[in-house]
Amino acid sequence: MTDQIDLDYDEEAKRAVLTFPNGRKLTLSNVTKEHAEKFRDRHAPEFMRRDCVLHTAGDLQIRSRGNG
Repeated sequence: MTDQIDLDYDEEAKRAVLTFPNGRKLTLSNVTKEHAEKFRDRHAPEFMRRDCVLHTAGDLQIRSRGNG
């Protein structure tokens, strides 16, 4: 799946841009190329699955010892 995600790296700026098949882009700043590749391999498939949008439920849920 990560072979569908393009990685462009700017050595001078230490910036990586991941481009997903749908055209959306995710920029990683202050990273080495190795770290950017690791991020792509480990986390980018989840960003792609969620269409690069991470939603929250809009409320705060706290687990305590009594309920979990």
